[in-house]
Amino acid sequence: IDTSKQPLTEAIMTLTYGKGADAAIDSIGGDEGDLLSQCVQPTGTFLTIGLLSGVQVDWREISSRVNAKLFHLRHWNRNTSIRTWHKTFERIIDLAANEKLLLMNMAANYDLHDIKMALHALEEKKGKVFLTS
Repeated sequence: IDTSKQPLTEAIMTLTYGKGADAAIDSIGGDEGDLLSQCVQPTGTFLTIGLLSGVQVDWREISSRVNAKLFHLRHWNRNTSIRTWHKTFERIIDLAANEKLLLMNMAANYDLHDIKMALHALEEKKGKVFLTS
């Protein structure tokens, strides 16, 4: 969805004929996460898996509208068995290999010293931007 042409909520409601998404996964938090949560139907699930913005979503408001859940990979890693860990990642790899889980392409790779160029590339929204040292 190109949000420069149509607001996210409006685009999702158009695509779902006004129903809203069954689920959404947020890794950013903050205003973007709050906005994404508004795209989820009342019986849907909003899962947050990260906090790239450094700002929490409005949990009170979101959980009053949808089934809100929080997932921290490091906590899951600490509490899961090796067998479950392997089975889970085998499943993820299988989904990606069979193109049922699509991952964003790498758009660029910058040296850590070129952070300004990397940020500019992010603004173009053409894929993931990686930093290396």
